[in-house]
Amino acid sequence: MRIFLLISIIMLPITSYGQHFYRVEADFTIKEKLNDSLSQLTIGRAYYDQKRENLLYQVSFPEPQIWFLSDSNFYRVQNEGDSVSRQTISPLTVQASVFNMVLSDQLGTFGLSDSMYQKVSTVNQGGMVITTLEPLEAFKPYLGRVLISRKGKLVQGVILMDTAGEIASKQFYRDYDLSGGLPFPREIIQLSYQFGKQVSTRITTFENIQFNAEDTHQLYHYQLPTK
Repeated sequence: MRIFLLISIIMLPITSYGQHFYRVEADFTIKEKLNDSLSQLTIGRAYYDQKRENLLYQVSFPEPQIWFLSDSNFYRVQNEGDSVSRQTISPLTVQASVFNMVLSDQLGTFGLSDSMYQKVSTVNQGGMVITTLEPLEAFKPYLGRVLISRKGKLVQGVILMDTAGEIASKQFYRDYDLSGGLPFPREIIQLSYQFGKQVSTRITTFENIQFNAEDTHQLYHYQLPTK
């Protein structure tokens, strides 16, 4: 939860002018393992509409349900036609999602090109370009450094530090799909840390990535149950 809050704070709404791609959908699999050996598998398909700023996860396993993220509100619908079973304030905003960063062409900078961060160094190391960013002075009490490694324009890894200089999260972006017009990572590995120790691993894989689909129009215009 802490790392999602950190990501949410550093992200600003991104506007892309002349944007041709405005929708993206993909099959997803999320494998998550906590340090206490608990594991969880979630499978489904995700739909993101940048114009509406709505992100919908149509979960098929372990049980059918809808996850709907709008702005920073998270809604869970257990069965189609039922009332909303859960509404929470999510620390992860739509703008911070990989879907929005891909459509906005901001994944290579992790969405920080126009944010409360400033670049302090860039080095070439092992075929990678590693950029270090630090928060502006006013935000240093709340945010730590960010290190981004890229190969060409494709981000390969991101390290988020906390204010004490400890690693809060490591993220790795792998196996880019380059066939759809925009590069989309098929695999994202996230390692979360607390007090210097790794506490969880999340591996998200994407398949059947499609941009600007019209045949699933109703899912991009999903309406929450009102009863």
